[in-house]
Amino acid sequence: MGFYLRAKLRDFQHLRSDNPDCMSDDEICQYFATVIAPHRAMIASDPYRGLTELTNKGGQHCPNSCPTQAWSSGCLLEFLVELEQSDFSSRQSAGN
Repeated sequence: MGFYLRAKLRDFQHLRSDNPDCMSDDEICQYFATVIAPHRAMIASDPYRGLTELTNKGGQHCPNSCPTQAWSSGCLLEFLVELEQSDFSSRQSAGN
């Protein structure tokens, strides 16, 4: 998921460079908050406080998956750092 989100962040950056009024910073940040909400819930409810290696369709439990995978958590953390350092986050933070 982290690689997808990082690519989506770049898409938004390119889109905004061509058309600055296409989406507000709040809309972009809200999009990402909505996408990572299930991951936040999984981390909060997991006894290891991590993300599973694999899930089935719709995020359903995969019995053959490792219950926590550093790679999965690390990729999501990389995205969150990149988002925090992006123009979207800094503009939104400046308004708060």
